[in-house]
Amino acid sequence: MQQPKHLLQLFSFSLICLICLHYLLVPTNKGYGIQETGSAPSSGTEPPIEGQSSPKPIPSKNFMGTFSPTDPPAPFVTIRVRVSAQASPNDELEYRILVENHSPAEAHQVRIRNNIPTNAKFVRASPPPDSLEGELIWKLGSLPGNSSKEIKLVVMVTGTGEVDCISRVQYEHGQAVKTQLASPLLLKMTGPIQAMLYDTLSYQIDVFNTGNSELTGVQLTNIIPEGLEFLTSKPSTNGENPLVWNIGSIPGGQSKRLEFQAAVKKTGEFINKATVTTSSGMKKETSSKVEVGEIKLALNMGGPDRRNINRPASYQITITNSGNQIVRGIKVSNKLDPSTQFLAASGGGRYENGEVKWLIPQLAPKQRQIVQMVIKPTVAGTLKNRTEVTADKIPTGWQVEKITVFEINNGLVTEIDKSIDPMEIGEQTALTIRLINYGQNPIKNLILTAISPDTTVVTEGRGPTNFSRQPDKVGFLPLPSLEPGKEVTYSLFLQAKKPGDGTFRLEYTADEGISGKAEETISILPSSKAPASNEPPALP
Repeated sequence: MQQPKHLLQLFSFSLICLICLHYLLVPTNKGYGIQETGSAPSSGTEPPIEGQSSPKPIPSKNFMGTFSPTDPPAPFVTIRVRVSAQASPNDELEYRILVENHSPAEAHQVRIRNNIPTNAKFVRASPPPDSLEGELIWKLGSLPGNSSKEIKLVVMVTGTGEVDCISRVQYEHGQAVKTQLASPLLLKMTGPIQAMLYDTLSYQIDVFNTGNSELTGVQLTNIIPEGLEFLTSKPSTNGENPLVWNIGSIPGGQSKRLEFQAAVKKTGEFINKATVTTSSGMKKETSSKVEVGEIKLALNMGGPDRRNINRPASYQITITNSGNQIVRGIKVSNKLDPSTQFLAASGGGRYENGEVKWLIPQLAPKQRQIVQMVIKPTVAGTLKNRTEVTADKIPTGWQVEKITVFEINNGLVTEIDKSIDPMEIGEQTALTIRLINYGQNPIKNLILTAISPDTTVVTEGRGPTNFSRQPDKVGFLPLPSLEPGKEVTYSLFLQAKKPGDGTFRLEYTADEGISGKAEETISILPSSKAPASNEPPALP
């Protein structure tokens, strides 16, 4: 009796094992098989349809395989309606209709359609509907991403039974794409970006056919701006503005070059504009901009107003580049009067055939250079000391002159020399004052007073005796004696404070009723904020 029971248990265990093995090896979507739910379809595919094969994924690249677009987010708009669950006849029911855009993308042409609820009549709505014919319609237009819009609809119950209300939302979503057609026609212009007045400018224009087919009816037009004047071209054209070249055909993969020259007649900014067209309607444009500056040199000359003959007279010549272009090849010359003798020159100046000459290789914009010369007059009279300056690429030069009266004086004679003349605001000049006794007797108790113009301020003084200083005046204590044929030297330092010409005055007194005065012009220019490339050294 025990053996059959044992066999029955063994059979049941074997059957259970077979059933488990069957379900492990043969999974199914029906019955007791394992089923995945809630899985989203893979990106770029449509959900599978039963009985059909899965669709192919949407390609992520175009047919050329060079561009991988990323689709922008799509709008997702829903509508929710809330209203009281119970009402009585003649009651007002308020429907709250909420339209929500759950996506960051904007939804367009949003429309709300709502039937007029059954067993009720329309009372009001906020906002009012755009249409009341047959059904209520609200045209909301665009609904920004992650935003909502609420509509309040009020109706009055007019009958018995249920009040049915159906709200629907409609909106548009689309994508715009563009395919750019590559043109085989290319145009390039090469020209200078900076130039100076009266320069000759050279331009090159290249027309390229980057395709495989021939381009026909190719025509190039170039408009020369006012301020430039056409000179010549290769190949030639009639020279009328605009310039026109009928190129004809350009085979695939080849190019055509045209060249022309123009002269600069004005300063400013000028743009050459070139256009190329073909018989098939292709068109390309390009341009080349050039900035033309003018050479401008400011020239000043300083020196003594009066001087005794046979005494050294020093002159300073200041050349400033006041333009916006580098000036090269600057030549400075001063032709001496036959009645004067050359003594010295600074800054590499040389004396040749009665003329003092300097060569300045170049001056950058706002840069200046000061040169100096010393001459000795031998004849009394009024001398116009004239300096001329020329530079490369300019048709005319500049001139400046300084007038000095050369005299024959006996007794006590004064001389005033300036280290910088003219000055700029903020600069300082050293005045060297000499008192010379041309008389036969000593001059006793010589007192000297110096008065500066209101364009300057006295910063320091030096002399053989002590002195007292005020901003515009310096007084020296008496010099006991100045012997015949001797001279005494005083120094004053003046700082320029405002532009203009002013008069520096000297007054002196001595025993035996000796007195006199001397004057010298102090010229001050506005600051150019330009460093001097070479300050003049001290000359005898």
